[in-house]
Amino acid sequence: MSQRVSFLNNNEILIADQSNNRIQHINIQTGTVVKTFGKEGEGKGHFKTPLSICFDDTERIVVTEFKNNRVQVMSKEGEALFTIGDNGPEKLSTPYGCVPYKNIFLVTERDNHVMKAFDASNTFLYKFGEKGNQDGQFDAPRGMCLDGSNNLLVCDSNNNRVQQFSLDGRFTGKTTVPLQVKYTF
Repeated sequence: MSQRVSFLNNNEILIADQSNNRIQHINIQTGTVVKTFGKEGEGKGHFKTPLSICFDDTERIVVTEFKNNRVQVMSKEGEALFTIGDNGPEKLSTPYGCVPYKNIFLVTERDNHVMKAFDASNTFLYKFGEKGNQDGQFDAPRGMCLDGSNNLLVCDSNNNRVQQFSLDGRFTGKTTVPLQVKYTF
């Protein structure tokens, strides 16, 4: 079961293959697997439930690992470069999604109901949110993305809404009609 897909170019995609604990590089024109990388484990280049995948500004691959409680940053070829959120007092727990912006990595923590920000040297910068259903609060935040104006859009799954924030965590809006979607993971 794959959770997230990221476009590499017009003909190729990367898939976070959570059931097989690997990343698959696929040519969508031919339907063939170009290569796979990673395997189950806790070491560098290994994965435990990779949930989301995207690219940062320098075209490095960014993979959020739910069960390893970290984000791995890899070269475009799949070589593990560094990890984020895997140590220190603000160590990640149940990370679900990651959005890299310049040298900042914004990560949702599903079970702690917060967003955390780290830099590329794995230094914790700030966090925002708490459990609840008011503006700026979360109940199991999951996926997220940046819009064209660099607003952070966060899927606040158990509150059935999408919330909008500035990159420093200031609440700036939300969907006005509740979204009726049930998640199983």
